[in-house]
Amino acid sequence: MLMERAIHLQVSLLSTAVARNVHCKWLLGIGRNIGRCSVEQAELWAIYDELQFAWDLKWKEVTVDTDCATTINNILDGLKRYRNRDSISRIQELCKGDWQVLIKQISREANFASHILVGIMKEFPINPQVFHVTPVKVVDQIYLDIQSLHSNSIDISISL
Repeated sequence: MLMERAIHLQVSLLSTAVARNVHCKWLLGIGRNIGRCSVEQAELWAIYDELQFAWDLKWKEVTVDTDCATTINNILDGLKRYRNRDSISRIQELCKGDWQVLIKQISREANFASHILVGIMKEFPINPQVFHVTPVKVVDQIYLDIQSLHSNSIDISISL
């Protein structure tokens, strides 16, 4: 299961993703200090990074959880919109691979581990960072997110 979230911090944006297995155990975290861009672009970068890492690791089934319905709709609408066309195109191309990808909306309450990871990412350069070990600041929040995920379900999802 993958979760993502991007938020605005001062003048730059960061995107993060937390990858967990079906038993909700931490697999890895991914973060990127993007620099200046829109929140929508940061959301798309987070989804792209998660999918690219999952593809590189040869995962066959991936669920991308996002708390941003607009991002899901933009991926569905595809190249109809000029804005963010390149990012959406890259995500759609990854989804065409030999694997199953599900992108679904979750509540913000089930996504705070990624928010904490954003705070950690402030210290890193623009290149993507991978966290193979759960950062201490995130450990307790992972379990709270799991509880929120099960109690705050939202039924908007797409399969690509």
